[in-house]
Amino acid sequence: MRHFKETQQGGIIGLSLLIFILIVVFAFVFKGEIKEFSDMGFYLVVLSLLFVFALFSNFKTKIEDDKIVLKFGIGIFKRNIPLSSISSVEVVRNKWYYGWGIRFYGKGWLWNYKGLDAVELHFKNKKATFRIGSGKAEELKATLDKLLNAK
Repeated sequence: MRHFKETQQGGIIGLSLLIFILIVVFAFVFKGEIKEFSDMGFYLVVLSLLFVFALFSNFKTKIEDDKIVLKFGIGIFKRNIPLSSISSVEVVRNKWYYGWGIRFYGKGWLWNYKGLDAVELHFKNKKATFRIGSGKAEELKATLDKLLNAK
């Protein structure tokens, strides 16, 4: 059973990649670099950028019965966190310089797509934390609290 689902789109990551793709296309087109359909360099660059865009086009957070499922884009970057490993949860605000994407921020890992609000997970057997960026941080925390208290 799914208890929570959030899909974040249109974040700084996706927007930046889309703008970069457009800049590359315009640079090649307006400089006259594409002389024939077989200009592989241009197509490889654009295809590579489109692939990176597909990797980070959105960020999904789901809570199922026994785990949190996090997935960027098409799912190559995916993480499952068992609820049984979590000791507590709190809503936090990330500092702007923590950035977006997947990164280590000092006390643990951060998976963030846009915005500064997040839910910080504390684990039973680890000192490190894990932050999940969310536009629905309060709702995510409430759902996790409910599930953790039920066990």
